[in-house]
Amino acid sequence: MWLLTYLRLKLTVTFYRLALRLKSRRWMPLSTPDSVLRVPSSDPSYTKDIKVHVYNPPASSQPIPVLINLHGSGFVFPLHGSDDAYCRHIAQRTGHTVLDMQYRLAPEYTFPAPLHDLTDVVRHVLARPDAYDTTRISLSGFSAGANAVLAIAADRHAFPAGTFRAVLAFYPPTNLAIDPAEKQAPDTSGRPIPPSMARLFDSCYIPPGTNKRDPRLSPSFAEPEAFPDSVMVLTGAQDGLALEAEALAGKVEGVPGKKVVRKRFEGVGHAWDKVRAKEGSVYEKARTESYALAVEILME
Repeated sequence: MWLLTYLRLKLTVTFYRLALRLKSRRWMPLSTPDSVLRVPSSDPSYTKDIKVHVYNPPASSQPIPVLINLHGSGFVFPLHGSDDAYCRHIAQRTGHTVLDMQYRLAPEYTFPAPLHDLTDVVRHVLARPDAYDTTRISLSGFSAGANAVLAIAADRHAFPAGTFRAVLAFYPPTNLAIDPAEKQAPDTSGRPIPPSMARLFDSCYIPPGTNKRDPRLSPSFAEPEAFPDSVMVLTGAQDGLALEAEALAGKVEGVPGKKVVRKRFEGVGHAWDKVRAKEGSVYEKARTESYALAVEILME
């Protein structure tokens, strides 16, 4: 039964991937990392390395603070490199080396494969204290990538408290236990992710029988005390994922000693920073302000 379901999902996703590839040629510029790193996977069933784009700060003495970034994907789309502008911006303005990592996608690789990939990259950094400042490791992610970084940042079984200095989440899905049709954007005038598309993403990523309240899948159910001391959650008012992400931010904000930066950007929906926006538009302003907030947190 699962084989038939997998084949159906694979065929559907392949079609959407092809359509996105044709469309992305017009809006997604080529990535320009300073170098490419390949981190061995600890998964014995996966024979490939984890590809990482490296963005270096203009000038810095070792060891260097690190930001590990995960792109958006809907858990299914190969969009590694789509955060090129963000990664370069962070490297130039914060003195961090940015490791923009690729991760395995569904339906070929389901939950928790991306978390295993992220764990391997974090361990790669921790094993190199001469090159990286292991007391200043932060995580950032967009959409599905933000889901993954929030999950690992709060997973005390994966890493002990204090491993991560900050976690930065741009428009994250945080509660996959809620049916997408029940999610409503605060501002209903936009065009949120259609429930049918969101269900496709979830069906590809979540294996049958998985507890959707598992905090590694739905960070909304993680203990708020488990998150790093600095947390950023940014949402778009026209995004159906906004309310669940804001609710999570509110829970963490209630923990003494936690600093939470959260902001809802009005007039924009999901993935607002990836829109080819005109100068001075609401999208361009949201992108500029959101990246500035990320810089501010990392510089603290």
